Amino acid sequence: MNKKLFNSSIIAMIAIGAIVGSYVVNRLSKRPSFGTVAVTRENITEGINVYGKVISENVVDLGFENGGKITILTHKVGDTVKKGEILARVDASDVLAQLRQAKALENSARYDVDQYDALLDKEEYKLKSLKSSGASSSDKKAQKEQIDASDAQKDSYGSKLEAAKASAQYFAEKLNETILRSPIDGIISKQETEIGEIASQGGAIITVFNNNDYKTESFVSQIDISKISLGNVADVTLDSIGTGTVYKAKVVAIDPAETDMNGISNYKITLKLDNFDEKIKSGSDANIKIYNKSKNDALVISRSALISENNKDYVLVYANGKEEKKEVKTGLSGVNGKVEIVSGLSEGDNILSVQGK
Repeated sequence: MNKKLFNSSIIAMIAIGAIVGSYVVNRLSKRPSFGTVAVTRENITEGINVYGKVISENVVDLGFENGGKITILTHKVGDTVKKGEILARVDASDVLAQLRQAKALENSARYDVDQYDALLDKEEYKLKSLKSSGASSSDKKAQKEQIDASDAQKDSYGSKLEAAKASAQYFAEKLNETILRSPIDGIISKQETEIGEIASQGGAIITVFNNNDYKTESFVSQIDISKISLGNVADVTLDSIGTGTVYKAKVVAIDPAETDMNGISNYKITLKLDNFDEKIKSGSDANIKIYNKSKNDALVISRSALISENNKDYVLVYANGKEEKKEVKTGLSGVNGKVEIVSGLSEGDNILSVQGK
């Protein structure tokens, strides 16, 4: 082997050694370190941590029942609106013309009815005069027939009046359908149209949500759903605000049927936020701690100290310089990473646990 090839081999070996050494050091630095901790008594609250989304409890998609050309838009996205406030209009010229015609027919029919009312009053008075003056029975009979004829004519015009009124009412309702009003107090979150565009029949063009009433929706695995009940309280933090602000919430709904998510059964739960804050935004990611059972003065250890094998739980007890593997029975699983020990350990026992856990 010549000297040049020998030197290259030495350099390559040094480089490989440096890479391997760096890998070993890196792996060792990432290995968890263990230490002994004493078994203590603490208050423990069972619950689970889930993630979800904040949504407004009152979200309304609005559109025109019959569609039409948009002529007026009164607000834009982000605007606050009041219940009953006009948001948009579509072209109402045809409906307005039909309403005016129906109103004209109504007024004409009402005039005719009023005329026959006045005529009947006169003819009734004439019949009364004939009776008091001792007129012949033939004259009185003729007058009575005239009254009956006028009354029949009045009924005919009365029917026309009712039909005209019904028609006017119909077109008044149609005119109202060309106006889009907000059914709630809220904020416009979507507006998917512009003036001059055609709104399709029944298609949603504006969305309004109530910003004073929020809830969160989450999916819980079939393993954890048994730990949650209606009325359970929870702490909620939002990524958009930060962990320093905690909102109280309560479980108000649990879906009885599962939702398949990648082959795993999950159940949707709904929590209602107790306190309103204008900083809360619909769609924010929510970190939720749901609390269930609690116990005071329970014997607890860190969950990281448990060793699970063959559906049994063990810990490593350190005493007299030796480690001993002992089976334990667990109880409540706390939201703070602690687990209740029902049997197998005593207060003050030293066990091995991952440092910082």
